[in-house]
Parts: sequence; C-alpha cells; structure tokens
Amino acid sequence: MAEVENEVSGPQHRAGRELSPEGVPLAPGRLLLAAGIAGLAAVALRAPFATRLPLSWDSVQYVLGVRHYDITLHQPHPPGYFLYVHTAKLLHGLGLSPYAALVVMSLLAGGLTVALLTWWSGRLAGRCGAVVAALLAIFSPLAWVYATHGDTYAVSGFFSLLTGYLCCGGCSLTRARRFGLRPWR
Repeated sequence: MAEVENEVSGPQHRAGRELSPEGVPLAPGRLLLAAGIAGLAAVALRAPFATRLPLSWDSVQYVLGVRHYDITLHQPHPPGYFLYVHTAKLLHGLGLSPYAALVVMSLLAGGLTVALLTWWSGRLAGRCGAVVAALLAIFSPLAWVYATHGDTYAVSGFFSLLTGYLCCGGCSLTRARRFGLRPWR
C-alpha cells in the first residue's frame, strides 16, 4: 500500500493510520490504550510514596492558600497560583485535607505527563519509542519526586509538555483553531 505525507502527523497509510519507523501501521486505539496504561501505572506506582506532610516552604504556603487565599498574607506567596490553589480548594471541598489535595493534583499531573509523553513518542517513533518513553518517564527519579509532593512542578511539567505537543502540530489545525489555538506551521 502506498504511503502519503501528511503535513500534520507525518507518513501515513491511505487508511489514515500512522506508521512506525519500520513501516508497520500503529493502530491509534492501541497507542491511546498504551498511553492510558502507562499513565495509570505511573499513578499506581507513585501513590504509595506520596508525602503526607509539606516538605518545603512553598508547600506550606499552598496549604495556607487552600485554607484562606490571601496573597497579601503570602497565602500562597506571589504570584498567587490562583488556578492551582483553587483547584486544590475544590478537592479539599470533596473531603481531602489541603495538602492531600495538592498531592493528588501532582499525582494526576504526573500520570497525565507520562500518558501524553507515551502518546507523542508513539506517534513520532512508533511502538518502540512509546515503550522507551513510557519506561523512562515512569521511573525518572525527578518526575517521581515531583509527582509525590504537593508543589506545582508536576502540574507545570504537564502543561509544558502539552504546550510543546500543541506547538509542534500534535493536533490538526482545524481542531486547534476550534479551541482558539494557532499552532505554527
């Protein structure tokens, strides 16, 4: 079957399925399933190691901000991390302690980072690239530490990866424009 070049996602079969470097088509559903499993594995492996108490001054400030948001009192410290603290407030309203809400957000962001990195690597480098990226992301010591602490680093890491994915044409231009995004091309 002949290959066609697609300016957004690279070489494809006429059926629209992505190709691995060896030319074997990758089923998008299988790649999505693999990314989801990798993300869930990251959360499941890291959850038992989640911290129970704030380990840094910033974490204490976020906890105070969840309880009472006031930047003038440095609860949390400027610039205030409005969305981060108020998302934690929503989780706190569901019965989690303020710090547990922050840790849950970090765990989920760490899992989403692994899933997105696996998905993107699978699209770029095929099945082998997805497996290698998933294993490196799941067992990276730095990613592991940040996903188990109540700081902003895991969340900012996920949004940085998502921004890079969108800027590199990770989604179709029409879908990006529907959300008001304009990836360069």
